Amino acid sequence: ARLVRYLFLNTKMEAHLQGWLSKQGTGALGKGFKRRYFRQKGTLLYYYKQDKDDNELGFVNVAEAISCDIVDESKHHFQIKTPKRIWQLISENENDFKYWVDGLKNVIERLNSDENSLPRQSVRLETMENRIRDVEAKENLLRNALEIAAQQLGKNVEDLLAEAEGKNVDDDDNSNNNNNDEQEQPKKQEEPQGNNDSGKDDNNDNDETNDVPEKPEGVFEVKEEEGDEKPKRFKATVLYDYAAQQDYEMTIHVDEIITVLSKHGNGWWLGATSDGKQGYFPGSYVQQIED
Repeated sequence: ARLVRYLFLNTKMEAHLQGWLSKQGTGALGKGFKRRYFRQKGTLLYYYKQDKDDNELGFVNVAEAISCDIVDESKHHFQIKTPKRIWQLISENENDFKYWVDGLKNVIERLNSDENSLPRQSVRLETMENRIRDVEAKENLLRNALEIAAQQLGKNVEDLLAEAEGKNVDDDDNSNNNNNDEQEQPKKQEEPQGNNDSGKDDNNDNDETNDVPEKPEGVFEVKEEEGDEKPKRFKATVLYDYAAQQDYEMTIHVDEIITVLSKHGNGWWLGATSDGKQGYFPGSYVQQIED
């Protein structure tokens, strides 16, 4: 579905950048570089085994690219940073190196400058969808916590919510009543006559139990949608600097340890810094810390 969003724009644009590059792999057979022929069509940079091939092996979505950075100019090594993956590429000579780096930077800059373009609108829409899913996940977490609290107190959720909603009103009423109570002090009640022994055990007090109270009526259950995955939090080390560009994003720095709160398919993850700040950042910019 994500690819379809770009097809309209791509069909209206002719191929621009093209040529041979060595691309680093990510498969189980190793991370060596393989020579591939790249051809740009719109916002997609396809790569092929041979320059005459029609069937591509894959593509880089330049519309999602954050930047094109030089890694080692002497080795003609550069990278395309996207939220999903850091593409490591090597050109065959100095002229090709300049051709690719300058060309890709121009494409990315042009896309970034046009916030109303179809690719940018698509990325923005996906980010909004991620934020909605994260808010819903947090709401489910709070509902589960409220259910547990209701069970421990032997109440139902609706009663707890009613108490919470009425608290502010009650506080205002009590504040007004306290002013009147200062003028009229209540009379002290006299102690009742009798032979009550404060040290005498009441048989009813021995009926305490450690059993967990049954689930009261009115407590709702949160049902998970089919296919949903519970977010698994983990620590990660930041590999690349990223400066937040939106108010919902998070600035991260190299070697910083952050907590990943949720992962999303478009590569933008939700995280938190050590001082509690939360926001989205490119998932490819961090590496999970193994337990």
